Amino acid sequence: GRFAGFGNLAFAIISMSAIVFVAMVKELATTNSKWNIKKINVWLIVFLIVVLIFDGAPYLGSDVGGVLALTPTIFVVGLMLYNKKISFKALLVSAFVTIATITTFAFIDLARPEEERTHLGRFASSLVKGEAGTVIERKLNANLSILTSSVWAVAVIFALLYLSFLFLHPEKFLQRTSSKHPGFKFLAYPGMVLGVLGMVLNDSGVAIPGMMLAVALPVVTLLSLGVADEDFADV
Repeated sequence: GRFAGFGNLAFAIISMSAIVFVAMVKELATTNSKWNIKKINVWLIVFLIVVLIFDGAPYLGSDVGGVLALTPTIFVVGLMLYNKKISFKALLVSAFVTIATITTFAFIDLARPEEERTHLGRFASSLVKGEAGTVIERKLNANLSILTSSVWAVAVIFALLYLSFLFLHPEKFLQRTSSKHPGFKFLAYPGMVLGVLGMVLNDSGVAIPGMMLAVALPVVTLLSLGVADEDFADV
């Protein structure tokens, strides 16, 4: 059981809500000429870093998989905010920043008394002792078990079918939503990165993107319905 810090589903809700907030702010910033875009971008990065600290710091969330998934996602958001392309160099920098972040949190946890350490510190200790393989194997088995036996797998399948409908429909709802709403891409692309990494790097597996979709799909639906309403208005 997990009795301290953020559980995996809490991470899913908080991290995806943060991405939705970033998309919302970028959407509003494009329609308000009085907003300073450069300052907005800086504050959005600061906001995401604060969320990362709350999720990963040993005294707070102490969420290993969350840090591993959220750090590259923040990097992707940063590239998008400043209109930079994702290159091989950017991927290397993202990997380095992710490792540096989780290592920093691990050292902070290891500096605490052994009885007060979270699972981050315990995992780091087992890694040093060469015993981390057992922990990783257990997490992989748990991930695969949830994938094949959890209701979350069914929920994700239906959510993906729904998104496919919006994408493949003759009215091209998702494509038109993306072109009409500049903030939509800040939900779509970072959201996909966060969902995939969250599923792969956490032992809750498919439950992670399932909970994230529960947060993101209502936003996608509202934006898509707005595009559909325009069609009805023209009839």
